[in-house]
Amino acid sequence: MINWKFRQKAEGEVKEDPIQGRFFTTSDVGNITTALIRESIQNSLDARIDKTNVPTIVRFVLNNNGLKPDEYQIYFNDLTAHLKSDDSGLDDLPNFYQPMPYLVVEDYNTTGLEGDLFEDSDPIKSDLNKHNFYWFWRNVARSGKGANDIGRWGVGKTVYSASSIINTFFGLTVRKEDSKKYLMGKSVLKWHKLEDNTNWFCPYGFYAKYEDKEKYFAIPFNSDEDYSVIKTFEETFNINRNCDDYGLSVLIPFPKQEICEESIIKSVIEQYFYPIIEGKLVVKVKTNNQDEIIINSDTIGKIIDKVDYELLSSGKNLKKIFELVTKSIIIDEKEYIKFLIPPLDKAPRWQDTWLYDDKIFKKITDSIFNFENGEIIPFKIPLKVEEKNKAPEICWYKVFVQYDGFLNETDAYFIRDGVTITGIKTIKKKGFRILVVIDDPNMARMFGDSENPAHTEFQKDSPHFLNKYIHGAECISFITNTVSNLYKLLMQPSQGTDEEILKDIFYLDIETAPEKNVTKPKDKNGEEHESINIPDIETPIKPYILKKVEGGIQIDDNPRSEVIPNNILIQLAYILPKGNPLKKYHEWDFNLADSIIKIETEGINILSVNKNKLEVQAKEKPFKIKISGFDNERDIFVKIK
Repeated sequence: MINWKFRQKAEGEVKEDPIQGRFFTTSDVGNITTALIRESIQNSLDARIDKTNVPTIVRFVLNNNGLKPDEYQIYFNDLTAHLKSDDSGLDDLPNFYQPMPYLVVEDYNTTGLEGDLFEDSDPIKSDLNKHNFYWFWRNVARSGKGANDIGRWGVGKTVYSASSIINTFFGLTVRKEDSKKYLMGKSVLKWHKLEDNTNWFCPYGFYAKYEDKEKYFAIPFNSDEDYSVIKTFEETFNINRNCDDYGLSVLIPFPKQEICEESIIKSVIEQYFYPIIEGKLVVKVKTNNQDEIIINSDTIGKIIDKVDYELLSSGKNLKKIFELVTKSIIIDEKEYIKFLIPPLDKAPRWQDTWLYDDKIFKKITDSIFNFENGEIIPFKIPLKVEEKNKAPEICWYKVFVQYDGFLNETDAYFIRDGVTITGIKTIKKKGFRILVVIDDPNMARMFGDSENPAHTEFQKDSPHFLNKYIHGAECISFITNTVSNLYKLLMQPSQGTDEEILKDIFYLDIETAPEKNVTKPKDKNGEEHESINIPDIETPIKPYILKKVEGGIQIDDNPRSEVIPNNILIQLAYILPKGNPLKKYHEWDFNLADSIIKIETEGINILSVNKNKLEVQAKEKPFKIKISGFDNERDIFVKIK
């Protein structure tokens, strides 16, 4: 029985090599691991059975030790000649007489590839039956996903072949509709000839059954008629899926070398932290004979400590955003600051009179103190969604903002239906962390239509979006401007002037000038008043000199002063973009009593050390106090009494 078959070129048929593989380039999605994780998990979330309570489970099993040639060659006997063709488009083919590494990607609590196995044409739009099998196996760069699904472009499934050195994958599915197992394979090459053969072969070949030897219609092996074929496949690749374990297992032979355990974990955490923390997604990663790593809402914070997360493409402190997400999902409805509903007949824009009145603005200003102290401020913001030929409707999205003085630039995340949209550019301002969550079905559908194939940004000219929505471009501008507009609202300049804020940092000792004779002007009768002497006020010489040193400050005795200060109170804080640093000091910044802070003295008695305050007494001249161990990346505010 022939298992692999490529259709021969028909007379007059135009040859065109597959181009969808170009989608999975570093310029689009970072690397092949990023693409594999994003697309495979996205497909699984779209196919989940219960979209509310039961989490979708996605499992990655990487066997680098490999299978012996006699264990795997039966699956490539009819394929090898096509792979070795000079025209196949493959470079650096593996040695088929060496062990074969492989990767299994499988999901659970999903429907599997449901639909008619013999379907060969697009279903009508009004047909509500499942057609996943048809769209997965018999289409390229085309999708049958509905409006509320995460994917749109139909290229996600091509990531499986793109992840293999030989552009080949196998799929074993258990379908919820019939509880049966079905097995097929697919190889994506270029138009090619075999050695000593004048016939051209189509780029797409299938591992399947062919009931008519003269035709090329691939039919999957099934557990009723081909039990031994499926059983052997499962045992060979250690796939354990019962007939009630609905879902899909994809086998990728000879995976590309950059796909490794650490890169898988990093990509999972970076791209899908939101549904994981929500409890809607669990990801399992197993390599060779090592223990399986389970990434869920309880473990994600611990797992990130075990990987070099600073190398993630976001370059952000993901732990902080994990904490924000964890807190945001339990915020009570009454805690949100809800904006006003804007006019339905106007294009969306950030206009003050449309979005908030005096009452709402007062809520915002009242929240600034909490915001400046690191608390999360939640917003619900309305946006008009109007599809052509349909009535406009108001949808709401959630925004969570938090101040963090350690941030050198804005840390912004956009989540659409659980997927992190990583390519949206925002303002670069210090101290601002923001999470924008689009989970309203109608709004999520609109922004899903606007995404590029890699799902990394919203595009106003996306073919699924362009001309489909009234004021669609303005909606994209509105959502992406959320960051800058909330920054302006919350990061307001401090009210009033603190006239003493710098007096103990910058000062000059001014020499005493001689007295001056000041003559008063003549009065209305032309008589001069007598001159009076107005002495200059002498500026006191401070008994200390303050200077900056590596990792801290130093206070030295001022040799020009004869005073030995009895008590000196020193208060310190990190300088912030606005406001009085001392009022905004928090123990998590530093604590002078901690061992990390080093206090060195000469001629000084230490009276007390408490958080950011140090009280000392000078015993003699000269004296010196050196305090170090602070963050070198931050400036220190010092107040001395």
